Amino acid sequence: PDRERVRAPVVFGVRRRPARGLAGLGLAGLVIAATLAMTVGVRMAGPGAGPSASPTAPVSSPMVPPASSSASAPLASPAALGPAYAMGGLAWQEVGVGVFAGVEDLAFFPLDQGLLAVGTSRTAQTRLWLTTDGSDFQVLDASAFQSDDPVTHQIRITGLVKGPAGYVAVGVLATPAKTEAGAGEASPLVWRSADGLRWSRISTKGLPAGGMGSVVSTSTGYVAAVPPFGSQTSYKAFPVFTSADGVSWQATSVIATEVVSHAGHIVAKTVNNFDASATDNFLAVTDDGSKWTTPRLATRVTSVKAGPDGFVAT
Repeated sequence: PDRERVRAPVVFGVRRRPARGLAGLGLAGLVIAATLAMTVGVRMAGPGAGPSASPTAPVSSPMVPPASSSASAPLASPAALGPAYAMGGLAWQEVGVGVFAGVEDLAFFPLDQGLLAVGTSRTAQTRLWLTTDGSDFQVLDASAFQSDDPVTHQIRITGLVKGPAGYVAVGVLATPAKTEAGAGEASPLVWRSADGLRWSRISTKGLPAGGMGSVVSTSTGYVAAVPPFGSQTSYKAFPVFTSADGVSWQATSVIATEVVSHAGHIVAKTVNNFDASATDNFLAVTDDGSKWTTPRLATRVTSVKAGPDGFVAT
């Protein structure tokens, strides 16, 4: 609700001690932590390691910029480390001081090489970094995510996954509403990369006017959800879409707001397309995006998440 307050991102890590290793944690811990806290990247050590302390109309398709010729940009200066302090029985330390100046929101997505950090704001262009250890951040070419005017045409990356056709990222090109009561416009965006470091924006077929939300992969392609659109007078939800290559998308029979995956299984949180407050929301399950089953676990399912050992729904 506090629209004008800028949330300055802070990234935390841990100061290593020679006598205590992190062999059991490493990058896997980084991926889990980034999933749980979308705007904070963490590295953790044992206790005592530090001192206490609106899709109403389509928008014209953006131009497709050329793919980056190189991802070997110099490392962003890690600058000085912030003060170390204890929290929750673990030692924490701010890292990347000064690297994220001008960024309002940070999101982390796992790559084979580490984590892709995506920085966005309401007035500046999207920025990308690669981190392999949670401390040093290598600047990547973000030209494929540029907007002609980030103030009036904002780009957001909402999901990223590795699949049979490489890495696919999805997002939205949004035009903010001019008034509090008005509705902005949005169109879907899709990017593709062979290695997660060099990206190109691709033209798509079959997607509705609106932004893209979550995306997961199967052995044969990709499954994506489109966020619903709602106002004081109307509510519109969309089907789940599938694609073999990230370019051509087909609607499924399931209307859902979110998809999550684990161990080859996909769970979607479905929704009533006529009433956002309906009490018959449930789950739909698939392995490939084509055949769905609908176990009714409760009168109303409000959330579903994937974790290291399976799924949790509330």
